[in-house]
Amino acid sequence: MWHIEQDGQPKGPYTDEQMKALIEAKVVRKGTLAWKQGMANWLPLSETTFALKDMAADGAAPPALATTDGGAARGTGQLVQPERLSMWRLFIRAISSRYAAFQGRAKRKEYWSFVLFYWLAMLVAGVAGAGIDYAIGNFSGDSGNRAIVAVIAFVLVLFGLLLPHLAVLVRRLHDVGLSGWLVLLNLIPYIGGIVVLVLTLLPSEANENKHGPGTIAERTGA
Repeated sequence: MWHIEQDGQPKGPYTDEQMKALIEAKVVRKGTLAWKQGMANWLPLSETTFALKDMAADGAAPPALATTDGGAARGTGQLVQPERLSMWRLFIRAISSRYAAFQGRAKRKEYWSFVLFYWLAMLVAGVAGAGIDYAIGNFSGDSGNRAIVAVIAFVLVLFGLLLPHLAVLVRRLHDVGLSGWLVLLNLIPYIGGIVVLVLTLLPSEANENKHGPGTIAERTGA
């Protein structure tokens, strides 16, 4: 029997046939968090063994549901262990299942993982574009020094990642107990960006706030 996450809350249990019906109705998607007995934690459905032969009798309650901030579902009164995802996987999740997720909380690792690969992606786009410009002669002859392809590639990556960048920044502010609207400080030249940078470096709130709960590691000082 399966349990799934919907709107930050665990739902279920569902049989294999019911899960197929939910998938056909597009209620459940590849990125939907799912759990069944025998799994250590919630995982995106695409990473589970969704097959009838793998079904086990449902006799246990699912673990605390991880929300968009990596904590337990709100209202459970529980603290859970923080997610053990690599920086790359945190980035991939930020640009896929959490592309425009402005609700919940984001730990410092999640935010700075995104920032690292965000700038790496723009660097790679710029370098690759410049290489193409060089190959097609944009840097020589009558064309002058016009990095046309490099600029286009850079702008595409910049705008393609703009929304998830804003989303993870808002969740980072939520994690320290602040309003996500503080991202607007970036509109203030110089000082605004510095203030936001400092805020992203603050430690997470150990206790539950209106955006979600804390984690065991934070509560115990780990």
